[in-house]
Amino acid sequence: MAENLLRHYVSQLRGNLSFWELIGFVGQAIFCTRFLVQWIASEKKKRSIIPDAFWYLSLVGSTILLVYGLGLKRPSLILAYLFNNIVYLRNLVLIYRHRRQEAAAAAGDTTSRAAPDAPPAGNEPRA
Repeated sequence: MAENLLRHYVSQLRGNLSFWELIGFVGQAIFCTRFLVQWIASEKKKRSIIPDAFWYLSLVGSTILLVYGLGLKRPSLILAYLFNNIVYLRNLVLIYRHRRQEAAAAAGDTTSRAAPDAPPAGNEPRA
């Protein structure tokens, strides 16, 4: 059975892909790449971290998969990837705000600083 399934998928990849299947494969490939990026970044730091690229790859891959779900008119795919994008966008907004606050603090603007006991945005520990 597994051999027949493998033959089926190999034959599909040999040029019989529909437009929507190609979109689905591209979206899934980008979406899965985020885990490779996270793993490499964690290995370099010798601790678990989530780099900005993880969130960008999540957003791009998820958006492509959302378009794929819309193209196929599959409510389960549409709902799954629509709500995922909200989380990815929120994390990118938090990262952007944190960097903006850090830049303002470095420039001496005390009105933009985060509270001293506020948790750091993103995944980098405070110095």
